[in-house]
Amino acid sequence: MPGLQQLRAHNTAGHQGSGRRGMSFQEKLVFSMVYCALLLTSLIHISANAAEPIRLTHSTANDTEACYSPDGQTIVFQSDRSGTLDLYTIDCHQEGSDARRAQLLFRAPGHACFPTFSSDGKSIVYAYAQFTATARNRQGDGYNLFSISADRQGLPIRLTSGPYRDYSPTFAPDGKSIYFNSTRIGGDFAPIATYRVGRQGGEPELVRQIAGHMVQATFSPDGRFVAYGALRGVDDIWTVRISKRRHLDDVTVQRDENDRNVWDLSAGFNLGTNPNGAWSYGYVMHDRQLPIDTTKLVLLPQSSANFKNGPLDAWYHPAVAAGLYADLPTIGLAAAGGRAGHIVYAAGEMAAHPGGLFRGGTIGVTAVVRWTAPRVGTIVVMGNARGIAGGDRDLHLVHNRSVALESQYSQNATELPFEHKLQVKVGDTIDLCVGRGTSLPSSEARLDELIYYEGHAPVKEKGVYLPTARNQDRVVSDGGRESFYAPRWSPVGWKVACTGYRIGDNGWNIYVIDVKTGEKRCLTADQVGNSRSPTWSPDGKSIVYENNQSGKYQLYRLDL
Repeated sequence: MPGLQQLRAHNTAGHQGSGRRGMSFQEKLVFSMVYCALLLTSLIHISANAAEPIRLTHSTANDTEACYSPDGQTIVFQSDRSGTLDLYTIDCHQEGSDARRAQLLFRAPGHACFPTFSSDGKSIVYAYAQFTATARNRQGDGYNLFSISADRQGLPIRLTSGPYRDYSPTFAPDGKSIYFNSTRIGGDFAPIATYRVGRQGGEPELVRQIAGHMVQATFSPDGRFVAYGALRGVDDIWTVRISKRRHLDDVTVQRDENDRNVWDLSAGFNLGTNPNGAWSYGYVMHDRQLPIDTTKLVLLPQSSANFKNGPLDAWYHPAVAAGLYADLPTIGLAAAGGRAGHIVYAAGEMAAHPGGLFRGGTIGVTAVVRWTAPRVGTIVVMGNARGIAGGDRDLHLVHNRSVALESQYSQNATELPFEHKLQVKVGDTIDLCVGRGTSLPSSEARLDELIYYEGHAPVKEKGVYLPTARNQDRVVSDGGRESFYAPRWSPVGWKVACTGYRIGDNGWNIYVIDVKTGEKRCLTADQVGNSRSPTWSPDGKSIVYENNQSGKYQLYRLDL
């Protein structure tokens, strides 16, 4: 039975680049998403009532990345039948290899890949690149998004431009915008992030960046949740994460705070600016013999992803203290689970450490997360502050810098649950504070805070993998024993299909994960070869995916 190293090796092998000389790390990572379906590729359609898979394509080439039309009549996919990647379609309801002959949709001297239908079925959006010397040297366009009429009429329309890798488009639930992955942040080792552009094109808008690579967003039928694939680095394994959609749109995208009604501490965290919208990250010097006062808040001036090579993305001040904790206080988010010293973080957790001063004295550093009211109204502030590991800490919730709503002093494994309704005016503040206790080893605390204007309480959906309003992402994985990527949300329910590998599997398989119950069901365990890149039929009753049992990936359909 393969162990973790075999899992990582298998995972990496499935995402190697094209082998072109001179490719940057970023190009290899993007090409891995394109060529993972090209190493041995064609598409397969499996029926649950059939003893053997029923092939939809019968080529000697690589047919991959299938997508259903909204009416369920057509499947579009990419193929290297001509030596480059072109787009083809097939009729879903014509039986037999002769009747189901693939029809060429688009061909040009380059690569066309990752096709997806628009919500109305009238157009197909895809990524395209023509690899010229200037493009490889970033002096011309790289992979960009284009749109073409599904009826093959007219010329392609450019939606994005520039020397980037724009790929894996998907339409928003309302059909008005397109989400896609891109290397626009820049640099060979910059993360792949999620962007958005109008369906007619224009200037892309950065939607979300995580510590690592965020790819292939897919939305729940009601539009409230989004699943995506995440990879922290080439030596890590893929995971699927699920987030509330408002984390994707309303929090991480910079918007006018006056238009906001809900703020989630972990979901709103980023390393770009401080203050960050309504949130600020800082510290004060506090004499614990006196009432807490945060009037003299000092903002933390520096930020870092994977702070000190750990799981936290953090704001910090390297000059606050001397000695063991010279680079603290810190306020950060664990974008993925992991260990830092004696502390283990779960993905999506916020944490604050007050700093190294105050060992047996009374004056020390207190870390402060501040929310500033953008308008008049009644707010509800709720959450919890919980001690991490041993030691102790002082915890405070403070209104307008000096009114202590809650205070606890130096209790081992302190926990401070809170919920308050307050009248606020523009500029009022709510400060969640973590101060140094007197005992070793740690005064760090996990922070959980949600603030909303009355009448706008977030809707909560219960489920094992559905995040609550006060959590950021739920990670669909089991401690490194399994890897999932390429998620696709069922159009009719609470199930996500994805490519997966678990310890003991013979290769990549298609898994369906029930995000409410947590059940993970392998659909292709008895099929030879690797199976991946699932897509749902519009009625949610079938899944089309690709498998390489023939030596090339072919399309199969599974009726559920």
